Amino acid sequence: MRRICLPTAALSVFILILIAAAGADARLRIIRSHSGDKAALIRELVSLTRTRENAEAIIDSKVAMMESRYQLTLTASMAKSERVKEDDREKISAAQAYYFKRFKELFKERVKYGEIIERAEFEAYDRNFTADEIKTMIEFYRTSAGRKMIRLTPKLVEETINRVDSEITPIVKEIVEEIIAELQRKEMM
Repeated sequence: MRRICLPTAALSVFILILIAAAGADARLRIIRSHSGDKAALIRELVSLTRTRENAEAIIDSKVAMMESRYQLTLTASMAKSERVKEDDREKISAAQAYYFKRFKELFKERVKYGEIIERAEFEAYDRNFTADEIKTMIEFYRTSAGRKMIRLTPKLVEETINRVDSEITPIVKEIVEEIIAELQRKEMM
């Protein structure tokens, strides 16, 4: 069985979703224009599973994790570097803090992640499930176990990603340090 790295898979899906969002308005019109039982069932399922809210919670969590990990890696790398002066370290740290603050502001302003996920999920359900299968899913999500799954999905995803990240972070740190050392040897940094 092939293993998938969740952060890499999540990032890949995220990038594909953003690329696909270019025609989002047209797809949204298509979704709204879908009529019939299957489209109504998909809309009910997407609403019931709180796709938009869960997606936004997950992306907020992931961006915060990326920021934290990046800060730790950069700080550790700068601490080991003899070529980075103290004034430069402060400037780099300030620029990094500004970058992440501004990125989060602009991302939330420009990328309606929950809407994008909702549209993508609608299309995926439409392509991959019959109306009867969607009815079965709706029935499950109306049970106490289904409601619990909906409620805990952001937490489950976050815990899984955190666990995977905890194993990947030391490797990423080694890679970053190796590249910085290469840049220093080549006097590019």
